[in-house]
Amino acid sequence: MTPGFWPCSMRPNNSFKPNLLRYTKHMAEKACHVFASTTQVGLTQALCVIPNMIEIEFEPPVIHACECCGKDTVRLTRFVLKDGNAHAVYYAQYSKSHEAERISGIIGLGDWGDAAEPSDRLAFPFELWVKDGNFNIGLVDASDSPWHDVTFLGRVLNRDEALSHPWHKEAFHITDHMVTEDPEILAFFHTNDA
Repeated sequence: MTPGFWPCSMRPNNSFKPNLLRYTKHMAEKACHVFASTTQVGLTQALCVIPNMIEIEFEPPVIHACECCGKDTVRLTRFVLKDGNAHAVYYAQYSKSHEAERISGIIGLGDWGDAAEPSDRLAFPFELWVKDGNFNIGLVDASDSPWHDVTFLGRVLNRDEALSHPWHKEAFHITDHMVTEDPEILAFFHTNDA
């Protein structure tokens, strides 16, 4: 595996859309993160108990004109909670008119408490794409990120620095959730696969 590239454990799946009865808030596709039972057309499954449940809050997409081509670019802002507490913020953007079917993103990790400052956080810039039916994540240098000058998320790390930082595993964990739970990201790749 190329260092800095993380093939996600989940493959894009457009063929199986189960009809779930949910007994836990935001239950669908989070089976390894909560304890609950889900009825699925006559099949009952007991799900595992794992601490550190991740939940993503979705802001509405913002559409603006792309700086390079003038066509629509979609920007996403997401708030990540862990066990109900602020844990991370991520931004993502894509343009359906660009040849490269990639999403640029950045994840800010660190302290989000009331007294926290941006200096208490670090930002991990990345690109996300699908190849051979698998999602891939590649950390990129700060200068290659559309958010290289954003300070709210924390200091933006370069690729080598991000890979050596112990929080990079948590950044990849969040990207695993992005490719299974973020409806805009899933729709972008599903549209481009068709």
